[in-house]
Amino acid sequence: MADESIPRDQAVKILGRLRLEHGEASVSRPNAAPDRLKALLSDPLTEDQAAAIAAIVMKCLTLEDFFEWLSDQERPWVDFVARRAIRIREPTVEHLARLEAREREAAGLRTFWEQARHEFQALPDHQKRIEDAKARYLADAPACPNCSRPASELAWFYFETPPSTWKQLAGQAGWAVWCDRCGEQVSLFVEITG
Repeated sequence: MADESIPRDQAVKILGRLRLEHGEASVSRPNAAPDRLKALLSDPLTEDQAAAIAAIVMKCLTLEDFFEWLSDQERPWVDFVARRAIRIREPTVEHLARLEAREREAAGLRTFWEQARHEFQALPDHQKRIEDAKARYLADAPACPNCSRPASELAWFYFETPPSTWKQLAGQAGWAVWCDRCGEQVSLFVEITG
């Protein structure tokens, strides 16, 4: 098998061209100066260093990512990329939750449970579905712990957690039993998780 290692000088030239394409001057990033790059890179490049440069060339990651990793190569490149993806994803999940909360507020619904109940009650067959759920779960449903109203007199509705929870494999769907008098959830019968 032929030696496929990349010489450090060639990598420095590639990075220099990429920096120019991105309009970045070495003054704005001291680590990007050719002498500094030579000091940080192995000769020939390690597999991680070559993979990192390939990711930049293919525009999968930015020069900024590369220099962040290069300044602390204790972590393997694959770990750095995985952590970077998590850092990017977390704000997105939080943003989706904020958007869902805004949508509930716009509809005049303060909580997830109010929205789930509202959506369920809009279904044409919701009464029939409640009867089926009670036939299945009423024997296991407790009375309200605060006012002692029996489960048969409480509000029953089907719920599904928001799409963002399913993407995280933390979604749930099933039946909620709610006491309107006390304003509290009394029990849940989860039918689907994932």
